[in-house]
Amino acid sequence: MFLCLFTQVKAQIVTADITRFWEAYDRLATAKTHADSLTIIQTVYLDQASEGFRNFQKIRNLSAGNYLKHLKYAPEFWKSIRANTMRIQDTQGQIDSLLDAFETRYKGFRRPRVCFAIGCLSTGGTVYDDWLLIGSEIVAADSTVDKSELGRWLNSVMTRHWQVPEYIVHETVHTLQPNGLWLGIAFKRNPLLTMSLQEGAADFVACKISGIQMNRQLHVYGNLHEKELWQKFSADMEGDTYDNWLYNGENSKDMPADMGYYVGYKICEAYYNKQSNKERALRSVVRMKNPRKFLRKSGYKG
Repeated sequence: MFLCLFTQVKAQIVTADITRFWEAYDRLATAKTHADSLTIIQTVYLDQASEGFRNFQKIRNLSAGNYLKHLKYAPEFWKSIRANTMRIQDTQGQIDSLLDAFETRYKGFRRPRVCFAIGCLSTGGTVYDDWLLIGSEIVAADSTVDKSELGRWLNSVMTRHWQVPEYIVHETVHTLQPNGLWLGIAFKRNPLLTMSLQEGAADFVACKISGIQMNRQLHVYGNLHEKELWQKFSADMEGDTYDNWLYNGENSKDMPADMGYYVGYKICEAYYNKQSNKERALRSVVRMKNPRKFLRKSGYKG
């Protein structure tokens, strides 16, 4: 008689960088000079980084000076976010369940590694190879957190609820998307459409697989102004920049920031709805390499 033991694969989740950040934060009380403060952030936090956080530092250019600047201008925010970030160490089960859904729906899926760290209020999440790099101070900022010192953009992306699941599923899709040479070529030809489809596809596929809707605030505005947005997007699509639509934070003037996510989502949704084989359609959204051709096939007109 043979006994077979099956053990569920768990995601590698790193949260030690959060603890080290708060150790450095507490040590700042002993600093006598600005130079002392820089040294504490550097030696206690940045220099002790996990593998994931080293990647985070590299691609986001995180420095001790940047941390001190942000700690200084929003002291109440940092005091109030601490407890929420420490709760992240208890999310293993929740994250495994989300990745289980990907494993079920997406053939050949390989679980990414996840690093939760404290960033400089610049991003809720990004990817590097098979790492999901999550800005814990953004994803954990629910209604209990004091955001009064923060700007308009941060207040819009920090919703009233815990957003760890949203960022996990969105960034997981990015690890499945092709990158490298094709992305560079597509971006050069049409930066706005290319990047809007990259981000919109991540939101759309994440929602289809997990049932979790990312960027809900953009859909509230977008659904009320869809035709108008498409007219503006279509005109801007002929240009060489995406500045009015993506990653524009406080610089957005006549509409919420990052509306390119919404337009990209709607294009992906239109394409998916036209296909009879939904599983194949989902993979096509993820693996899309020709933005112009994909847009034509979607038939999207706002």
